[in-house]
Amino acid sequence: MEARRGQPDIQRGEEAIPIEDRSEPESQASKVGDGPSPAPQSMISRLGAGAILLLVTVSILWPRLSRPEWQGTEGRRVQIAHEMLESGDWLVPSLNGEPTLTKPPFYYWVLAGSESLFGFGRLQARVPSVIGFWLFAWFALEVLRRRFGSLAGWIGAVGVLTAPSITYHGGYAEIDPMFSALCGASLLGLGVGLAERSRPRILIAGALGALAMLTKGPPYFLFFAGALLVWVRHCRAFALHWFLLVLLTPILIWVFVLAERVGGISSLLELWKSETVGRAAGYGWKHVLLGVPFVLGAFAQVLPLGLWTFWEHRGAREARVNGSEVILRICSASAISGVLLLLLSTGRPARYLMPGLLVFCTAVAPAVAAYASLRRPPSRWQASIPRVVGALAAIALFVLPWLRSPLPGSSFWWALIIALLGLRVRTRPQLVAYALLVPALLPWTALNDRVERSTRGVRSAHEVAVALRAEVRRLGIDEGELAFFGHVPNDVMLHADLLEVFGDEFRARVPKTRWIIHEATWNDQDAPLDRYRCRARVRAHKRTLVLSERID
Repeated sequence: MEARRGQPDIQRGEEAIPIEDRSEPESQASKVGDGPSPAPQSMISRLGAGAILLLVTVSILWPRLSRPEWQGTEGRRVQIAHEMLESGDWLVPSLNGEPTLTKPPFYYWVLAGSESLFGFGRLQARVPSVIGFWLFAWFALEVLRRRFGSLAGWIGAVGVLTAPSITYHGGYAEIDPMFSALCGASLLGLGVGLAERSRPRILIAGALGALAMLTKGPPYFLFFAGALLVWVRHCRAFALHWFLLVLLTPILIWVFVLAERVGGISSLLELWKSETVGRAAGYGWKHVLLGVPFVLGAFAQVLPLGLWTFWEHRGAREARVNGSEVILRICSASAISGVLLLLLSTGRPARYLMPGLLVFCTAVAPAVAAYASLRRPPSRWQASIPRVVGALAAIALFVLPWLRSPLPGSSFWWALIIALLGLRVRTRPQLVAYALLVPALLPWTALNDRVERSTRGVRSAHEVAVALRAEVRRLGIDEGELAFFGHVPNDVMLHADLLEVFGDEFRARVPKTRWIIHEATWNDQDAPLDRYRCRARVRAHKRTLVLSERID
């Protein structure tokens, strides 16, 4: 987007913001760079804004929230939380009775708490992820409108909720949504604490960071690294005691207590080596070459608000690092550090970037709001963007009916709406509204079709589970005499209502139950299955599950 013409860019140096200094003159708070000084929001107006955001959050995430199938590793997370609730062991997560220590326990605490309050089910398990994103959006709204005005607040909050990566991954019972919300809130809260020179707020931000680490562990530092650089560079006050006490103490306590339960620190290190150190050890040239498409994909994830990344409206603001600027720099630096450090990782799924996506949308929102506030019409190339997108959507209207079902379903209506709206964009506010509306329609249309296609027929864990359950009943198998051997997807077991059937995922012991479920890749005559005979096979898209009976 174009920069404002005719305004001098005055460089007056950078001023540090020591945490102890609370003597900033009142006149500084009125500068445009610190944002407008709106009237204090009443509690009713804040609650009203939160209620509106809750409605927006549920509306956008409902297609994912209401899916009848368990997706990805949801079944694994829910199974672990269920066992935690049943066993009463809230420290060591277990799967099928065996400790699983690859992830810290906080998210399992949340899932177990949700099940204890609301019962077991897909909706109950997915609600914490939705609440996490809603609370972050509400927090971003309040921070931005205090510093930059109401328009920036609403653009930032809605931009967070409509980001395509959030709408696709945000409504599932996975670790990444909760981790992203906690990590983003910690980084944004740190920026607010430094801007206001408030130690209590900085400590609260640190506590949120500790919870993020107790959710997923060291990946928090991928994004905190950028915030730390801004903290040390511009605030010149690095609270080492805060870092150690608030971030590391809960983790260290958990590690040492857990190590005592599972056989010492060495056992934990061997296990975690496969999660972090082991992955880094496998880094090679192919991962370097894949870095370019990863960076391009990271930029694609922040669209459409990413188009305003290089557009800056200074107005009367001085070119100095004031409190508001610190908030924006911490958010943007956190997003950048996450992308750069993930380049050193061998695994780079899109969902890993969600924490950076949240803070990036917050950082760019003031620039988008300033752009929308200008009275002059958009430039020619800016006005051409919705027309080009609309033209592509119009072409899609003719192509979609020829694609394999079910893609032509809801995607057709998305293309039609985008094509028609692209013709009506004339002003800057309309262009910003268009940029927010295009991704907001995705979860109900194109993304919904994509998920529907990937879970239809033999691809669906639900269909496989129904067939498996029917075979269990046909053979008259008592669930107390049934176990699984090797990896059997947890979502299949949940759909088949075999929640209490355990087994040996790592094939470490010879099975002893009369009946077992295993994958067909294991030959019936190979040990330790030489005593079992196949009685039924359930064919799936990528694997075939076998019901075998012991013959001795």
